[in-house]
Amino acid sequence: ACPNWHILKILRYTTDSRRYCVRIHGIEFKGNDDKSVTEKLKKCFSDMNLTYDSNNIDRAHYIGKEYINKQNKKVKSIIVRFRSWNSRVAFYKARPKYLKKVEPGSKSPKFSVSTDLTKRRYNLLKVAKEKVKDNPHVDYVYSDINCSLAIRFKDESFAFFNDIDDLDNLIVI
Repeated sequence: ACPNWHILKILRYTTDSRRYCVRIHGIEFKGNDDKSVTEKLKKCFSDMNLTYDSNNIDRAHYIGKEYINKQNKKVKSIIVRFRSWNSRVAFYKARPKYLKKVEPGSKSPKFSVSTDLTKRRYNLLKVAKEKVKDNPHVDYVYSDINCSLAIRFKDESFAFFNDIDDLDNLIVI
């Protein structure tokens, strides 16, 4: 048995509670009001060729610190909790089509969408990306639709990892 089973159980619970959420990064920020968030969310749905239905959204609000983006605009992230898994999946899976629709004259999309990871898992993902960047056997590491962390190898196989030891064991050359 795993000596840290209780820690793994807590980590699984915190990850599962975020499974209905996504983060939308790079949203222009002018103030912290709910009407502004709803309007920005409607615009994101429209840009992704999706129909906005408030019945599918449990709640949405700004999260994190504001920052200045490459276009010199003040932006912030929005976290969205969907009421159903299917609504969240539909939104999340629309990302690739949206990313292909970059505005003329712009080198990057207006916003990006990611899974909502715990701080621990987000930091682990950052460390993992750094560790594998020069590894000749690894394409990339990522967070999948279920918020699980995975590594994709050059041979198109993949494996999941939950901590740095798991990752180290996977990337041994």
